[in-house]
Amino acid sequence: MTPWEVSFEVIQERNKNAGTIFLLCAFLNSSDLFYDLFQIGTNPNKLSQAVEAGDDPRPTWLCDLGREELAFLDVIKTLVFLTFSFLRPRESINDSYSIHAIVREWARLRLHASEWKPLLTFAVSLIWNVLQGNDEREQSMLHKPLLPHADH
Repeated sequence: MTPWEVSFEVIQERNKNAGTIFLLCAFLNSSDLFYDLFQIGTNPNKLSQAVEAGDDPRPTWLCDLGREELAFLDVIKTLVFLTFSFLRPRESINDSYSIHAIVREWARLRLHASEWKPLLTFAVSLIWNVLQGNDEREQSMLHKPLLPHADH
């Protein structure tokens, strides 16, 4: 068992949502994770075709975190500041986090094949919903580097 696995189990015990967010982030660009991606991506008014077909990959609890930034930051705090360091604040960009590439790869490798599909589907749904943004704030979001997220 690796030290990362031991730490991940402690995170899961303290905050199951933090563990799931971390695993979801393993399917996004590891160098630019930010609240707006989750906030806009989980907006119930931005439904992708998969959701319209009745296959909503977005867990209710995560949509709730997308609406409540303080709850989201509490999850991030678990991953960043409680000695686990699965996520790291980016020095050059406020409110943005990164995952080391090796830790990100470990997160993917620890998953069974059956666990990949829902996380990958949700990661794609997040990006798709952000790209469908139509108000001024969401349009400004398009200037963030979303392409690297789609590439992962």
